[in-house]
Amino acid sequence: MLIRDYRKSDLNECAKLIKQTWNLTDKCENIFNDNQIYRLYVKECLLNCNYKKVVVCENKIIAVFFAKRIASGFMYSFIDNIICSLYLVQNLLEILKGSYGKRYLALKAIMKQYILDRMGEKDVYDNTYTNEITLFIVGEKYQNHGIGKTLLSNYIFDNSANTKFLLFVWTTSDCNYKFYEKHKFEIISKLDIRKLWESEKPYYLIKYKLKIDNL
Repeated sequence: MLIRDYRKSDLNECAKLIKQTWNLTDKCENIFNDNQIYRLYVKECLLNCNYKKVVVCENKIIAVFFAKRIASGFMYSFIDNIICSLYLVQNLLEILKGSYGKRYLALKAIMKQYILDRMGEKDVYDNTYTNEITLFIVGEKYQNHGIGKTLLSNYIFDNSANTKFLLFVWTTSDCNYKFYEKHKFEIISKLDIRKLWESEKPYYLIKYKLKIDNL
């Protein structure tokens, strides 16, 4: 098992790992090829990241950890929103081509994910947080083996030398959100989004922070 820096050639492998773990097109029908959704998702998570690690086992990527130092201010937020909107346009073009199956269902799925992402990122540039985890995923088969803990610990060790270190991350309740609580993250907010997600069961957008004064 090897932890190394992300390479551009890892894009498809990372997209494949996300597809195996998070189904972004579960409400779509007659899908021809939805791989582009996951590639664009990875690209969005890579935006402005200065820390990009993958875990490789038997020549296969089994975990990903992307994070960035937050540059606060309206302009950075504006630029991020513009680039994310461009990725949205690329997804809309794929919808028009029929890649994601029935266009109406695909459009609903893409717009829900876009809205969720914007809700998750809201206020991240408000001059409070110093760092953000943008993508943190461990393949289901490899969970509960200390991989996530190692990735998080390595990041904190490498990036918390500054006097102020306030790490931000958002997730949803269908992910392994308890991991953050286990590692002393504090809940900032917990928003019921079952209406957005058209879910009969409780479904939450959860924001966390981790403050470290001295390491």
